[in-house]
Amino acid sequence: LVLLSHSFPSKVSTSATYKRLQRFIKEILFEERHLAKLLVKIMGIEKDDKWTIIFDRTNWKFGAVHINLLFLCIAYKNMAIPLFVINLETKKCGNSDFMDRMDLLDLFIETFGAEKIEVFLGDREFIGKKWLTYLKDLGIPYVIRIKENGQMISNSRGILTKVSDLLRPLQTGILTDLGVRVIGSSGLKSHVQALRTKTNELVVVIHSSDVNAPLVAYKRRWDIETMFKAFKSNGFNLEDTHVCDPDRIMTLVSILMITFCFAYKQGELIVLDQPHLLKLKKHGYIPKSIFRIGADMIHRILCNIMEPKRKIKGLFASIINPKPPQKIKIGTKNYLNQSFVM
Repeated sequence: LVLLSHSFPSKVSTSATYKRLQRFIKEILFEERHLAKLLVKIMGIEKDDKWTIIFDRTNWKFGAVHINLLFLCIAYKNMAIPLFVINLETKKCGNSDFMDRMDLLDLFIETFGAEKIEVFLGDREFIGKKWLTYLKDLGIPYVIRIKENGQMISNSRGILTKVSDLLRPLQTGILTDLGVRVIGSSGLKSHVQALRTKTNELVVVIHSSDVNAPLVAYKRRWDIETMFKAFKSNGFNLEDTHVCDPDRIMTLVSILMITFCFAYKQGELIVLDQPHLLKLKKHGYIPKSIFRIGADMIHRILCNIMEPKRKIKGLFASIINPKPPQKIKIGTKNYLNQSFVM
């Protein structure tokens, strides 16, 4: 907030601006369902029939304070779009429990309906009889990875065996469908599929019967890791914040969720006009991600205090109501070709 207070074009002192920012973070709370609907509107996906949803946590520590957030996101073009987040205040850096996950999924269902969910994806943390029974009762398809070393499943004779021991003969690059197996001592039954990757990593997932290619679907879980990277080291540097109060953390994260969606959508519109920006380099990667392209453009405009307000308004208007394939214009000029004073 100190750094941000120096960027505001204002006649009042920097310290006064800093106090205004503090009051905003302290007093403003975003209503969760309205925020989620806004993010869906920004991304232009409100009319999509089905969404792949992903759960995952991110956590960090400031001093003695643990900050542990559980996100519900939509998989979208190799990136995850955050919709809901809860602060796991009592968990420090530990896993979420059944009630945390149920609260988050209930928020989604109340806002958009269970029929919007094509499949639920989760990592090894999101397992347990109560949770899987809850998903089955709601009729929500799922693909969840299980622990390769500690998890027990039944073998062909019905005897519980460590996953790693059961699948030791599985060769590199081979996928195997184990059918319905008992998962752990709870007696829960689920379909199981496994793959030993080219790097010799064993990937084992349990899935509902209505998911045809579970390991293909599970690949999309990585989208949320890409989003976390944008929130942290490759974008907003969220872990650098000194904000620790749970309510203020939620306000700050809500602002970043909105900004993230604006930046990604802006990046999409820019590469629509300039597709060469996504041309692969010799190392096989693009120079900048779509998020980074959009975030850099928004940053350049907002940091230029000489730019008229109408241009900034035009920027966000083009994101909310894009008109492809026309070039994106602000005012009467194509902003992509303008130079900006930093």
